[in-house]
Amino acid sequence: MHSSSIKKNIYFNFIKSIMSLVFPVITFAYASRVILPEGVGKIQFSQSIISYFLIIASFGINMYGMREAARIRDNKDQLSKFVKEILFINLVTTLISYFLLFICIQCVTKLTDYKSIIWIYSLTILLTTIGMDWLYSALEEFGYIAVRSVGIQIICMILVIIFVKEKDDYLKYAFIHVLASSSQNLLNFVHARKFISLRKKFTLEFKKHIFPVFWLFGMALSVNLFTNMDTTMLGFLANDKAVGLYEASIKVNKMSTTIITSVGAVIMPRLSYYIEKKSNLKFQELIKKAFEIEVMLIVPVCFGLFLLSKEIIYVFNGPDFSEAIITMKILAPIVIMIPYNYLVNTQIFIPIRREKVVLVSTLVGVVVNFVGNAVLIPILAENGAAIATVFTEFAIMILCIINMNRILHFRIGNGKMIVQYIIALIPFPFLYMAIKYITSNSYVIIFLTISGCSIVYFSILILFKNKVICEEIKNFYKLS
Repeated sequence: MHSSSIKKNIYFNFIKSIMSLVFPVITFAYASRVILPEGVGKIQFSQSIISYFLIIASFGINMYGMREAARIRDNKDQLSKFVKEILFINLVTTLISYFLLFICIQCVTKLTDYKSIIWIYSLTILLTTIGMDWLYSALEEFGYIAVRSVGIQIICMILVIIFVKEKDDYLKYAFIHVLASSSQNLLNFVHARKFISLRKKFTLEFKKHIFPVFWLFGMALSVNLFTNMDTTMLGFLANDKAVGLYEASIKVNKMSTTIITSVGAVIMPRLSYYIEKKSNLKFQELIKKAFEIEVMLIVPVCFGLFLLSKEIIYVFNGPDFSEAIITMKILAPIVIMIPYNYLVNTQIFIPIRREKVVLVSTLVGVVVNFVGNAVLIPILAENGAAIATVFTEFAIMILCIINMNRILHFRIGNGKMIVQYIIALIPFPFLYMAIKYITSNSYVIIFLTISGCSIVYFSILILFKNKVICEEIKNFYKLS
């Protein structure tokens, strides 16, 4: 099977991630002004509930499927047999997930008021199962994924603007949101015939997959718990407004990390492939490269989001969300921590089958997040949830650093380059204050600050002859 270019995959996944950023930014910015913090809170709380059942349905299959399919992608019969086995297991866990969801809605009084939104978002469970995104990632079909995602998200962006007109239109927004995030999976199922044969008969084996999938399920559940626990606990311990303010403050931060981790997202199938072929040197080189690119991006993005918190909240959410400005500043450090944790745990330890290490890290994160939220939310509401989130990601990052030193016998990171990035940040606050002195228009401030700081940042790196930026400039037109 054809092996796609890593550089092409990065660019395709970057395009997909950009659209995944543009769509929520435009729709969330528009919808938040219409449905206000309370409506946003209802939407986000319902999503956080569904996320737990989505994890139960996926049962760790996304990571396992991507990793194992990447190893056998050159053999169509083996791949077809594997996909049929995994898809069957996934359909069973999906039915179990829906049954548990029904029980929870009937038994938990708090969820009764959110029943309609929850059932709308539950469509993502079935659509994610039949979508088999893990297969396309394993095959490195990032070009197809990018084109598919961009087309559907543009259509759904238009639908939001047409149909979400009033405060009570949050159900319409929820349905369109589901279409944008999951309807593309129907296309995946049909398109899969190009790579596998679901009609061909095989002697299916399920037992051998259960144990490794179980460990990944535990890891995925733990990750989901501390990822969504803040929103869920805010919904139970505070109110819809607090949830809406928190989501407004973390939205851009999370989308920024999505863009950055798109660099690392494409390397997992290739790492699994290198391990299968015992190409240890290529494995190490690819990890180092991904880390260097991510560090170059996360440092200025983190600092920029902290500086522009007020303008970002006003532009994307409006003055009704002004209380979220402080929350966004508190959350700025996660833009550094999340990509690093994702790279180490997901892109390095999963391919080398160190699921237990990842599980321990994420369970520590769950405990820290739960305790932090339980203590801080009743006192500080959305700001308490933000502080707990920062502490959680920091705790996981420390464990990642310890585990990297303990398990791997090579270094990633370059102290000299990190010093260069920090020096390149020094002009940022002065440039920001100068722009604010010239204009008070939030749109203009954001545009000029991002443009100006980007030019200054990369210019300083070029003057330093930074290895990463110089190499990318040389290879920009040489996709290989």
